[in-house]
Amino acid sequence: MQHQSPCQLSNHGSRSLSHLLFILSSPAAAQLSTKIDVLCDHNHRGSFSPTNRRISTKVKNRSRLAEVNRSKLSRVQDALRDIQVKLSRVEDALRDIQVKLSTVEDALRDIQTKLSTVEDALRDIQVKLSTVEDALRDIQVGYRSSEW
Repeated sequence: MQHQSPCQLSNHGSRSLSHLLFILSSPAAAQLSTKIDVLCDHNHRGSFSPTNRRISTKVKNRSRLAEVNRSKLSRVQDALRDIQVKLSRVEDALRDIQVKLSTVEDALRDIQTKLSTVEDALRDIQVKLSTVEDALRDIQVGYRSSEW
């Protein structure tokens, strides 16, 4: 006879095994009999024993919880991918801004250089105007003195 687990034995076989273990009446035999009775319901109606039902319920609950957690994890992963895409866009925009700021800085330096050139030219004009004023005063003074 091939080896079979107690749950695979026929109704008569599991009762005989349980009965034999009860007759032996050792503490270990009594424990084993109880375990067999719990695992293999005596009436074999296809229903689970209360212990197996609790274990089955726990497994189902954990399975449902695992499915819920997988779903939540999937949503978190989707959100993280969206965030990564948006961060990439922000980085691109910041690089564009940096390029434009560099261009603005170059333009401001050019403007500063041209303003310095304008200031220098205005100072030169001021010096020449002072020279013209002095010359005009000299001419005026010379003209007045020649009138006498």
